[in-house]
Parts: sequence; structure tokens; C-alpha cells
Amino acid sequence: MDHPNELKSRSSIFFQCLIINIGALTSGIFFSSFNAAFFETLNLYQDPHTDQKLLIASLTSAIPLGGILGGIIACLFALRLGRRKLMMVADLLTIIGCIVGQSSTLSIALVGRTICGFICGVNFLLVPLYIRELLPYYMVTRTVIFFKVMFSLGMCLTFLISLFSQNNGNEQNLWKLVFLLPILFAFIRLVGLVSCVKTDTATFYMKRNQNDKAWEVLKSIYKHQFVDEAYIRERKMSIMFRFRDAFTAEYRSQVLRALVITLFAQLMGGNLLTFYSSRLFLGHQSDANAQTYIDICTLNVFFAVITIFANLPGNLILQHIGRRPLLVYGAVILGASSLLIAFSEVVNFIIGQNSLIIIFAIVQSITFNLVSRAYAYELLPSYSLVFQVIFEMLGAAGLGFVFAYLELELAFLVVAVFCALGFLVSYKIVRETKDMIPSEIHSVFKPNTQKKDQVQPLLDEEASSCEGDTIIESVKIKESIKSNDQDEITPQPVLLR
Repeated sequence: MDHPNELKSRSSIFFQCLIINIGALTSGIFFSSFNAAFFETLNLYQDPHTDQKLLIASLTSAIPLGGILGGIIACLFALRLGRRKLMMVADLLTIIGCIVGQSSTLSIALVGRTICGFICGVNFLLVPLYIRELLPYYMVTRTVIFFKVMFSLGMCLTFLISLFSQNNGNEQNLWKLVFLLPILFAFIRLVGLVSCVKTDTATFYMKRNQNDKAWEVLKSIYKHQFVDEAYIRERKMSIMFRFRDAFTAEYRSQVLRALVITLFAQLMGGNLLTFYSSRLFLGHQSDANAQTYIDICTLNVFFAVITIFANLPGNLILQHIGRRPLLVYGAVILGASSLLIAFSEVVNFIIGQNSLIIIFAIVQSITFNLVSRAYAYELLPSYSLVFQVIFEMLGAAGLGFVFAYLELELAFLVVAVFCALGFLVSYKIVRETKDMIPSEIHSVFKPNTQKKDQVQPLLDEEASSCEGDTIIESVKIKESIKSNDQDEITPQPVLLR
């Protein structure tokens, strides 16, 4: 049952979420830094022996390729070290990545950008995982909104610095601040993790069989009368959703659907403007001057601000419209916008190319970029979110590398093709999950699951015994399930105070 007033202090919880989501902000800076300093970076590394398109492709795809490695490493160590400690390590690595990444030597700079991408992969996995485990399940979509807004805010900051440097004529190389800015926010989050977010999540402690610590965490989050119920709920989640479940027939259907939608969100231009908005806004102008660059930076800032405001009502959009309609209609609108941009020489008489690009960005923000992440958070078992990170980064890397070799019109024609495929995929495989709790979502994809039938009655019985100051045993699983979970759950008494 949902209890909107079960939290002790919503402001305290959301402040913790804000601290954690600074990682999303730094990721937004990393993803858009090359785009924000596009022309200055090309001038820095360009020489007669360098293939410009290969240079662009390498600098762009280094971030998501590093992100794949970061997501995998974060998944491997999240259960051993915890989400909080790994995020602190990522913040420390940010200093190294930023310093190395702004080197004037191309090979060293690529190593630095790969390190920055590694940090993005860690944040892409651990930030939503921590917040999803911190917040009640019925607030899971807010995880998406937090992440997307902070990511867009990071983009906006890089574009603002770029605009400021252009207005000052780049005389003092102010554009290099774009590559050093994440150090500031990494330090802020590091301080916040040490001073404000002092514990890991209850789910982490339960998986480590540290039930007393899990209980204390829940006491700090929920009001006294809701702690017992929250404990049972989190205990249930820690049992039902494990990393290896993603490989079983029981969860395979929902996992594959989430990953396919994640991949298509990228192939349909999910990060196209994040990577290449400067190049797209430049278009085919061959006589670019200082004022042209200022105009492009201004459009970049406008694009980032619009993206922020498009993401803010994301929770309301998801709750009122639903996932499937947003994906289906979004694919249609994105495909139409892509075709108009691809044939921009014809439609320029009606609406400008840059206006179409902005429309494309808005629609992408409130459809596939929003829904693909929400869908993954709802469908993927706990640590298997790493697959969502891998697929997202893989799609972004492929898009970033290939599109460096394509002209604007051809690039959006390719996007239009993927939009057509995305429409068919969304129409055929996406099932609506609006207003569903995890067990209901699971039943949509696997109606008769043996595990659910065995665990749920016991949980209901245990929940009914949680009244006042009593001692209850942690979830006792039937022998058929216990043998599968011995490495994760050891039954032991837990004192509920």
C-alpha cells in the first residue's frame, strides 16, 4: 500500500537525492564538453596529418566507451564496497580525468576522456540505483526526473561557459574551464557524501546480511509506524531481484524489452544534440566568423534550457500519458522531424532548420530519453541495471562515431529510419506499466512465477506480525528457494524497535 506521508522528512530525503545526483550533473558536463568547445578543440588538435572526421569521432565516442567499462566495474564492486564508497572513488577519479583530459597532446587527452567516461558509467549505474533503493517504489519515476534534469543542467553549464568565452574572444582560453568544471562538483559531492549521506542503502545492507544497519537506515527515513512495513518491502525486493535473475527465463522477457528500448532511444538520436549540436547548428555555413560562433553558443544554451524545462514535468507526463503511448507517438513525431531536417533545403522556406532541431530535441527529451530510462528502472532487477548502462553507452558510442562521418541531412535520414523501426518495436513489444508496483509489473511479463507464489504468502504473514515492539524472524524461504539464495540471505533474527 502507498503511504504518501510515510517519510520522516521529504526535504531531507530530496536533499540526499540532490547530493547523489551531482554525479548526473558531472556526467552531463562530460558528455557535452567536447560539443561546447567544439571549434576550439578542433583547432587545438588539428594538423595536416590528422583526419578531422576521425578526430571528431574519437573525441566523441571516448566518453561512452569509457562508460561501458565504468558500468561493468561499478556493478562488480557495488555489492562489496557499496554504492556510496564507489561514488566517492568516482569523485576522486574525476580530478585525474579532468586534468588529463584537457592535455594538448591528443593521445593523452583521449586517455583522460576515457577516464571521464569511466566516471560517467559509474554514475549512470550507481546514482539511479542508490536513489531507487532510497525512495519508496511508488516514487521510482522521480529517479528518472532527478537524473535527467541534473544531466541537462550540466550540459547548460558547459554551454554557458562556452558562450562566455566566445563573448570574451577566447583571449584567455576560458573555454578550457569546460573540461575542469567537473572537479568543482565532484568535490562538492564528495563533501556531501562524507558529511550528509553517511550510510549506504538498506537494500545493500540486507544483501550483506547486515540487518541491524538496514533497520537503522530505514528508521532514519520512515516514520515509526511505517518502518516495519518498509523493512518487509525492502527485504522482499532484496530477495526477489538479484543480478543473476536477468539471465533466467522468469525475467528474460522484461529485461530484453527494456534493453531494446534503451538501445533504440540512442539510435534514434538520444544523444545526437548532446554530442553534435554545435556542428548541427553550424550547418553548411562556410564563412563562419566570431558572431556565428556566438550565435551557435547561444543556440546551445537555449537547447539545454529547453531540455531542462522539458524534463521537469516528466513525472506528470509518465503518470498521465503512460510509457507505451509516449514511445509510439514519440517515434512518429521524431521520424517526421528527422525527415524534415533531412530535406531542410525544401522546408527552410516554412520553418528554419535550427527550429526543427530544437523541436526534435524537445520531443526526444519527453519521449524516448525519458521513457527508456523509466522503463529500464521499472523492469530491470537491481544490479542488472548495468545492462541498461552498457546498451545506452554502446548506442551513444556508435552514434557518436558513425555520425562524425555523415553530413547533417544523411545523419537525420538515418535517424528517421531508426524512428520507423522504433515505432514498430514500441508498438509490438512495449507493455504499459503505469501505476504498477514491482510485483504487478513482473506478473505482466510472467503471470505465474513460482518464486512469487512461494515468497508472497510468507511476506504477508510476516507483515501481519510486525506490531509494536516485537521480535520477528527475517524472511524464511521454502527449501526450494533457500538452496538458491544461500549465498545472499542467511536467516537471522532482527530486532524491530
